[in-house]
Amino acid sequence: MHSIKSILEELGLDPKKEISESLKGVDYPKDYDPINDFHKEIIEKSKFINNLIQNGFLEDDISKFNVLEIGGGICSTAAAFANKCNTVISFELEKVHCLYAKRCKEHFNIENLAVYLGSITDIEGNEHYTIKNNSVDIIISYSGMFRYTVLDSLNIIHKMLKPNGKFICVYPRFWTNSTEINSIDKKLLTRALSKNENWNEFENKFKEKLKNLNLVIEHHGVLKNQEMMPIGGDIIIGSNIASSRKEYSNNPINGLTFGKTLITCNTLICHKL
Repeated sequence: MHSIKSILEELGLDPKKEISESLKGVDYPKDYDPINDFHKEIIEKSKFINNLIQNGFLEDDISKFNVLEIGGGICSTAAAFANKCNTVISFELEKVHCLYAKRCKEHFNIENLAVYLGSITDIEGNEHYTIKNNSVDIIISYSGMFRYTVLDSLNIIHKMLKPNGKFICVYPRFWTNSTEINSIDKKLLTRALSKNENWNEFENKFKEKLKNLNLVIEHHGVLKNQEMMPIGGDIIIGSNIASSRKEYSNNPINGLTFGKTLITCNTLICHKL
């Protein structure tokens, strides 16, 4: 088996920019120990992966796959894939999340997981990290991408995926208003509509871009046994309901609490022709 360093180099990434090197000298925050939450989330994300396999969206044996995660948080989804795949690379924009991920990775000795501070694209949609074309088997974003980040990144996602590679994106159901949503989702969508967000336009652009890139949709909707997730700041800001957590805190929606309220989620699964 190749070392993680050689695989990163083969994919076009500099191993020295991985967080184990790039965050040297940065103090680890003492206000939260992520280990227990990380362990629980690995179990839940493993169920999600098994669900994908049982439904035929992934092969039974993915042990040789290289996986890329966008918006990894503390990288529990990446770790769950690392238990089943050859190599997993996770990108996370928040430095504090990278620090948590680094601690968890070292605690559980996950040698085939690399975590990078940053994203595959910058704010203008240009490539931030360059990864070899046709080199990745799976790209996963588990509530880690904003609506327009998905649109801006699809070209790069398409380039990186191998032929028949899979793009899997789990996102709040209120991103689209063409499916039935629950009462909490509806409150969030109403807030977004009041801010003049054109959700139908987004959905149309999204599907058109997938089609133009020959990314074929295999599943689009609520995936059985993987329906709910806690609401968080990324979901609010990423859906343009608020520009920041502070803005939302100054004008909250009654009954919604960060990190505690559960919202319905869609799972988009498509493959590259």
